[in-house]
Amino acid sequence: MTTKLTWDYVVQTVGMDSPTPALSATVETLDKFGQWVIGSAAVNYETDEWRFQDETCTWSHSPQAGWTLSNEVVTIPASGNREGWKPEALKLFFPAELPIWGRELDEWLIANAAADGDDLHLTLLYLPDPDLMASATISRRWRVVTAFITPWQEWILTDIMPVSAASTPLQEALFEL
Repeated sequence: MTTKLTWDYVVQTVGMDSPTPALSATVETLDKFGQWVIGSAAVNYETDEWRFQDETCTWSHSPQAGWTLSNEVVTIPASGNREGWKPEALKLFFPAELPIWGRELDEWLIANAAADGDDLHLTLLYLPDPDLMASATISRRWRVVTAFITPWQEWILTDIMPVSAASTPLQEALFEL
């Protein structure tokens, strides 16, 4: 009998069920034009706050301010229902939101999983064309995806570190990177 690999199953099986600390990291994204975009991100899971900044703008969310977008000139509160929305690369901090866990709208199927030290490496098949493959690496230490690589995009987290929520506000954590 084969066990369906879901995020909840991974969390329970490989011992990642303790609370995830607030984290910051560098986010490297290879876009569809072959250009690397470097950004920074910080996430506080306990307070439901996150902030992602790249070369063009900053996206942020907090329960008090909601979802906002800002550049060097103006900050704009997002209109409409943005509940749960995040920049794609920020989903590395929220592995359950990646399209790989076998839900109805997920485009990827986990074909293989292998543990290597603190990392769990996943081999993925693209459901519309199973000849296309991708990979994801999950850090069991940080409980985040450190790499998600498909034929048309790459998202990589580096310089992952805890953010002390008590001593460093989330907004300041980004500028310390």
